[in-house]
Amino acid sequence: MMTLLLGYYALFASALSVNKLILFSLSTWLFVAIRRLAAGIILFSYITITSKSERLKLRYIQKDLLTILYISILTMFVPSILKAYSFQNLVSSKAALLGSLDPFVTAFYAYLLWKEKLTLQQIVGMVVAFAGVIVLMTSTNPLEMAAGEWGIISLPELAMIGSLIISRYGWILAREMLKTERYSSSELNSLIMIVSGLYALVATYLLGICDFCTIPLTSTFAALFAYSVFFGEIAGYTVYGNLLKNYNITLLSLAGLTIPLFVHLLGPLILGEPLS
Repeated sequence: MMTLLLGYYALFASALSVNKLILFSLSTWLFVAIRRLAAGIILFSYITITSKSERLKLRYIQKDLLTILYISILTMFVPSILKAYSFQNLVSSKAALLGSLDPFVTAFYAYLLWKEKLTLQQIVGMVVAFAGVIVLMTSTNPLEMAAGEWGIISLPELAMIGSLIISRYGWILAREMLKTERYSSSELNSLIMIVSGLYALVATYLLGICDFCTIPLTSTFAALFAYSVFFGEIAGYTVYGNLLKNYNITLLSLAGLTIPLFVHLLGPLILGEPLS
């Protein structure tokens, strides 16, 4: 099981680094819109073509529509905007390490909702993660400072922390919906991706930044975008949905502490960032 978890988080970390490369060329809102829509449509089409059981029935979607709209906001729309803004203005390893605060958020929700208690090993892991985050937050870069600060915390750091709080609650709701057995993890993810992509697309239009001409028409950008969509969205969220359905949510969050390590190691290779 641990091999599967580590492999998943290593793959997801590589997609995070690729996302930062793409954000050099696209606005946050447009990037989220086209990536989520592309991933959702591809995954939904694949399920529709290959499914023999016809599980994804219209009556289920009609019954759960409001819940799906709500979950989409919490799991992928708002958190994605906040994370993309954070990655634009932070060194990738710092943004990923801030993401390691997720076990604290998860543990709080787990205790509040299900009275789950932490083991000694989990507590030690969280203390180590928290210590690392505190050390790294003391360093800043000019881009981060230019984005603005709120007390001792920069706005990009605050955005990343906010995305964790919002998305974790959203995934808890998604987990409860998966337990109804009306949808597989792939089916629910495809619906959430499409809805959140539409949210972002409408937002770009309302903000007056829906300019598809800014999308670079190069083979390099196409390859990076395809990698982000497949490994960061389709494969990434599908695997995570299956893990979420079968394993303890606190364990999954604690295993996610490896993401900052993978991102930090990939930073020099993909983004040319120095190792701290």
